[in-house]
Amino acid sequence: MDFLVSVAAARVVAGRLGGALLLPDPEHVASPNAGLVRFEQGGRCFVVDILSSLAGLDAGQVRADASELPMPSGGSLRLLNPLDVLRARVARLAILRRSGSIAVNQLRAAPLLLEAEIAELLASGRSSLAQDRARGLVALAGSPGGDHVLRAHGIDVFAAAAALADLPGWNPRFAEHQIRRAVDAGIARRDRRLAEQARRARRDGS
Repeated sequence: MDFLVSVAAARVVAGRLGGALLLPDPEHVASPNAGLVRFEQGGRCFVVDILSSLAGLDAGQVRADASELPMPSGGSLRLLNPLDVLRARVARLAILRRSGSIAVNQLRAAPLLLEAEIAELLASGRSSLAQDRARGLVALAGSPGGDHVLRAHGIDVFAAAAALADLPGWNPRFAEHQIRRAVDAGIARRDRRLAEQARRARRDGS
C-alpha cells in the first residue's frame, strides 16, 4: 500500500501502527520514497510505502483530484483516481525505469480500472467527470512518451479509449466527437510520427 505524505506523517503512521520507520540511505536520497513503515499484525508482516512524490505527477493536483473514501473507524482516505493511476504507472516505467513483472502487470491493469470507473460514473449520472476521464485517457494515449511505453508492453490504450464510446450513458455527440473521432485523429498523428521516425532512422543508417 502506498501513501503520499511527508516524513513527519510517516513517523506518525509508524507510531500508531507500532512499526518501524525505514528512511532512504544517503545513496537513495533522490528516491520518491520518503520511507517504509513495517509492522506486524495477526502474525503477518505488512509494509506501508510512504511516498514524498509521484513520478510524472503534480502532488497538489493528485490530492485535488483524489476520491474520498470514508473509513468505518472515522475519518477518510483520499484515493488516487484511476486516470492518475495509469499516468503514474506509465511514469514508473518511463522515468523510474521500473520494468519488472509487477510494474508491467500494474500498467496492464490500470486501463481496465479506469474503464470500470468511467462506467460507474456514467451509471450514477456523473457524466461530466466521466467525460474528463475519457478525454484524459485519449490525451495520454496520444502523448509520445505515454504511447512509447504502452506500445513497448503491447498495450493499446487507443483501443481501450475507443471502447469507452460503447458504454451506455454518454451523450451521443460526445461519444462520436470526443472519443471516436479523437481516437482516430490520435492514431493518425501517431502513425505519422512513427513513419517520420522510421524515415529518420533509415536516413541516419544509410
